[in-house]
Amino acid sequence: MLVMFIGCIYSSPIHAQTITLGSLLDEMVDSERLTRLPPYPYKLLHASSYDRRAVQPHTLAWFSNDDYGKTNGTNYVRKETTSGRTEYVFMDVAGPGAIVRFWATFGGNTFSPFLRVYLDQSSTPVIEGSLPQCIGRNGLANSPLAFVAPNRSGLDVGHNLYLPIPFTQHCKITVEKPSIKMYYNIDYRIYDTPASVETYATNSLTLYRSNYTSTLSALSNSHPVILNGTATHSLTGHLKRDGGAQAFQLTGPAAIRFVNFQLSAPDLMQALRSTHLEMDFDGETNAVHCPIGDFFGMGGYVTNGCTWFTEVQTNNSMQAFWVMPFKQAATVRLVNHGRQPVDIVQGEILSGAYQWQTNSMHFHASWREYPFEDSTKLASGWTGEDLNYITLEGTGRLVGDSLSIFNDAGSDIPLGYQNWWGEGDEKIYVDGETFPSHFGTGTEDYYGYAWCLPDIFNTPFIAQPVGYGNSRTGKAINTRMRLLDDLPYRSSLVFDMELLTWKTGRHRFAPTVFWYALPGGKCTTPDPLAASQLPVAQTTSGIELATNTCPIGIRLEFDRMTITQITGGTTSIATTNGWGLSQEKCLFWKSCTNGSSLTFEFQASFTGECALVSKMIALPTSGNMSIRLNGESITTHTSLTGEAGHPLTLALGKNLIKKGANQLRFEIVALPNAQLSADFVFDYLENAGPYTISRIWPWREMGTVIFLNQGSI
Repeated sequence: MLVMFIGCIYSSPIHAQTITLGSLLDEMVDSERLTRLPPYPYKLLHASSYDRRAVQPHTLAWFSNDDYGKTNGTNYVRKETTSGRTEYVFMDVAGPGAIVRFWATFGGNTFSPFLRVYLDQSSTPVIEGSLPQCIGRNGLANSPLAFVAPNRSGLDVGHNLYLPIPFTQHCKITVEKPSIKMYYNIDYRIYDTPASVETYATNSLTLYRSNYTSTLSALSNSHPVILNGTATHSLTGHLKRDGGAQAFQLTGPAAIRFVNFQLSAPDLMQALRSTHLEMDFDGETNAVHCPIGDFFGMGGYVTNGCTWFTEVQTNNSMQAFWVMPFKQAATVRLVNHGRQPVDIVQGEILSGAYQWQTNSMHFHASWREYPFEDSTKLASGWTGEDLNYITLEGTGRLVGDSLSIFNDAGSDIPLGYQNWWGEGDEKIYVDGETFPSHFGTGTEDYYGYAWCLPDIFNTPFIAQPVGYGNSRTGKAINTRMRLLDDLPYRSSLVFDMELLTWKTGRHRFAPTVFWYALPGGKCTTPDPLAASQLPVAQTTSGIELATNTCPIGIRLEFDRMTITQITGGTTSIATTNGWGLSQEKCLFWKSCTNGSSLTFEFQASFTGECALVSKMIALPTSGNMSIRLNGESITTHTSLTGEAGHPLTLALGKNLIKKGANQLRFEIVALPNAQLSADFVFDYLENAGPYTISRIWPWREMGTVIFLNQGSI
């Protein structure tokens, strides 16, 4: 019944209309239209130069990283000959549809590839010219419909075109004389038939000049216009530590059209992460549930930035222009989950009239952090992990996201490198797809720039207000707002982003996602409370200097611990490059016999329960172990035997750590295959938290996860 009802909503256009360049330009700056299911349903699909060796998840090839078109035709749709010239095909699709985002960059030579766009099976391209003359700073349209990111000279930047190109029957895009490395990403709509679409023509910009100039003017003004007749509501006051809140309730039908907040706190960066913006709409509790800084694109840092929907001003006033409708009631809350008092210096909520209809949707926003992610570059090739931005069930549309990352380049790792974190591709699965219909070419490509450039840029569509941590230790924030390239889903959406880096390193990886959904939809993002209480990374991704009230994230390398007792075998410290070990070092315990034990001592500055994790490396010559902490048994018989180099994560459960010295004892209780001795590799011990929470483990990065004392976590 639900599927039939959704189908009825989709199949009932509000009014008959031909989709044209003019109507798409109007649609781009009509923010209210995002709040309703589209009257002419469409899918948003994707064409890119992703590495075609990526076929099967959970294999090494899944993270293949030659994400560019090659002169032999690899990673294009095909290579073909037209009128005696060789053209490489970017995309070749049947309509009706519209190109809504075109991004490209290139490297390896200095000449400009020649682009051609053929529509409706015509042998004459409707658009042709060198690629920078078609998209980017000298593109078909004026800024901000066409621009480069960042705005610096040269071709090694992200070339962006947001001028829509509708087509009725067919669209083929080709390039002649591509660069040695030709990267491209194209987002396009395919409408459900029988939608009426007018094909883009050489005179379309002249024909729809009024729509074009109106859209340019609106985008140049940075934000949607707040309609007349809105009511202003104040939300200010003091927020006590550990849960202090201020709230305001509104009655509907109406829509929140603007919010503006400014906070004051002894540690403002921490307050931006530990103070939550929460909103309820028509009984859907925490439809918005984000650290307030991340909601506005600050990522827990004091910075300034601007997109179509958000702006942070130089006085740290945070503004959002999303249209957030509700039928009966809405509540806006600010909650201080931190360990310091916070004051709401300024708080404004503007609401106005809204006609709630059967196809109206509620606004949602969620945040999560992967706080201690170890990226790995293997000697045998690229490897990484797919980190989930969000998983949704129901019906709605994805409308934007923002990524805050702290890149720990690992200054004390013996390799002495600087580490770019963003080689990973987006992988978006829509409505039950088993292979992603959106498979990108790099995180910075997804966010519209290129070549890991650290320059600051702010546009209506994409922004990088902080970028100095792109290839060295530090912070970066990337934001993408989907004005025409919103991504509808009818039953489900899974949005993953690879974490793939140049070298082995450690990161704090925190995405925020924005979407609209019909009432009753589900989101599986974990509760953000515990992660948002972590100290914000400033000089290192770790939290070794945290106070004893929040000792989460303390990582102790086994090779740096004191060994207080060894009853068999020998130990040595090995330096590696290719196993993805923390700090590229490990402790090697070899030639130990059954009954041998190895006891480590580590210091703690607090007494409390902690969820300990031990990272090991499997070997064919490893055996079974028992583990004790301060004399208390954790496990009696855990096998560490496996394929050489395979990472094993032992989730040791919740255990009592005491202030001062602690003893962690490993004892061999069985040897593999009747061997006379065994070998073991120890990487690190980590405190995953003193809290009780369902943590989402990064399965693919960790390899095999073994839960010990499972019921206690």
